[in-house]
Amino acid sequence: MIACDIHDRFEAICVYHCKVCIILVSGKQLTGTADTITGNKKAEYLVVKKDDGSESVDLTTIKKVDILDQPSRIKNFSVQHGEDI
Repeated sequence: MIACDIHDRFEAICVYHCKVCIILVSGKQLTGTADTITGNKKAEYLVVKKDDGSESVDLTTIKKVDILDQPSRIKNFSVQHGEDI
């Protein structure tokens, strides 16, 4: 489960098509442009456009988002999950 204020930040980075570096809970890093949020009844995904296509990342697997190129009003953020909230 993602807190509402964090979900709003995900939406903001999509609205502004921010270039981001996503750090997953697993330690994997993904760099690209935040495009949109999609979902179904079980999960929501951040769609990140990359040079070689796009990748959908389950919001619950994201640990941190670093903003690489947008206005100062959009800040880097960390994500707390489920029992951490």
